[in-house]
Amino acid sequence: MTDTSVCTPEQCHYPATELLIRPPAAEPPARVFPTSAAPPAGLAAPRLGSDAAPRPAAPEPASRPAPRPAPPVPAATAAVRRRVEAVLRISLEVVDRRRRPDQLRGAATEAVMATLATLASHGPPGRDCGSARLRRIHISAAGPSAVEVCANYRRGPRVLAIAGRWELRREVWICTSLVLA
Repeated sequence: MTDTSVCTPEQCHYPATELLIRPPAAEPPARVFPTSAAPPAGLAAPRLGSDAAPRPAAPEPASRPAPRPAPPVPAATAAVRRRVEAVLRISLEVVDRRRRPDQLRGAATEAVMATLATLASHGPPGRDCGSARLRRIHISAAGPSAVEVCANYRRGPRVLAIAGRWELRREVWICTSLVLA
């Protein structure tokens, strides 16, 4: 039988000193400014009695850009929400092997259906905890004819995430991207 105990440094192929690696330098070198010279533009002067390097100056309140308004949500919000919820529920059932992937035909692209079929055959995250139950859905507009969705679902005690993108194609909302985590 082979001894599975840990070898001592003398028995190892490499001396113990070669096994240690010096950690990389994580801090940039300090910048020192003469006390008589003003700091470069954009840096605040160091405080008196402080030997710390100057910090970047705070931006002027007037120079901050105004927050952008959220893009408008598509007009048929209720219809989009119903479509997204239905596709997400069917997708989770496909991954749990309770439905076939081709039942998403017309609601998802071929790439999304292939991804779900692969997940169903190889096992999604947490499958051993039970079947998936959709919990919450958040929809935000990504343009006049696209929405992005994030949702979470429960498998036993675990809460997992799902995200995707739906695009309006020929008056029908189609799932073009879907990620389960």
